[in-house]
Amino acid sequence: MIQKVSPTFSSLITNQNKKNSKPQMTSSQKSYMDSFVKNAKDTAPILLGLTALWSVLDYGNQKITMPQSLMKNLAFFFAPVLIVSSAIIAGIENKKPSKNSKE
Repeated sequence: MIQKVSPTFSSLITNQNKKNSKPQMTSSQKSYMDSFVKNAKDTAPILLGLTALWSVLDYGNQKITMPQSLMKNLAFFFAPVLIVSSAIIAGIENKKPSKNSKE
């Protein structure tokens, strides 16, 4: 038989869910995310232009349609390069100076 759950037990579960529902971020994590988004926003138009150019070249050289060429290049060139380059640049910008540096 199903038994009724006591109110204290259910309130304990809801209090734990409220505490765990919002993860806290440190200032360095926020700084890294802001830098990542800024770099992605700055780099995206250039990479999109290169992707379009590459798609046109693929369309001329291979026997695939333009939408197929564009989707292939967006998936395997644009997205990975944008994510990796933005992550690397954000990491460099937010690198903490070592103790031996004179900054």
